Amino acid sequence: MKKLKWLEENFEGVILVIFLTLLTTLVTLQIIMRYLFHSPFSWSEELCRMLLVWSGFFSIGYCARKGSTIRLDTVLTMLPPLAQRILLNFTTIFMVGLLMYLFAGAFRLVMDTASDGSMLPGLQIPQYWLYAVPMAGLALGAVRFAQVLILTRFFRDAGTKGASE
Repeated sequence: MKKLKWLEENFEGVILVIFLTLLTTLVTLQIIMRYLFHSPFSWSEELCRMLLVWSGFFSIGYCARKGSTIRLDTVLTMLPPLAQRILLNFTTIFMVGLLMYLFAGAFRLVMDTASDGSMLPGLQIPQYWLYAVPMAGLALGAVRFAQVLILTRFFRDAGTKGASE
């Protein structure tokens, strides 16, 4: 049970560390291969672009979980506590809806791309992989925002503690 709780709390962070470590390593290797050995990898730039995009999509869930999303705190702090709570609930519900809508579009894109059988030229893997990971990031983001809504917004005592507790 402890491992499951740890995974629930740290899943996105671990994935992001893996993606960014791979990205940094690949860029460094590409520089070494290009400038020292004059023989660059043909696939590393394509994979680096994918890892960067994937990191961006997985960070949605991470930021939601840690409560570090972009918002205008200046406007929020001017409102009375009840209005703050209503606005935070509304924006969180809106984010869940938006991410679910984007997930549906990403799902259609993955299905369309998978049906045509195209491959990425450098990596020689199916092109739908390029879109499947962001789709998973959107789904995870929607789940994380829903968790924040349930765990911190609807319970008075948890509302002031933050999403990560």
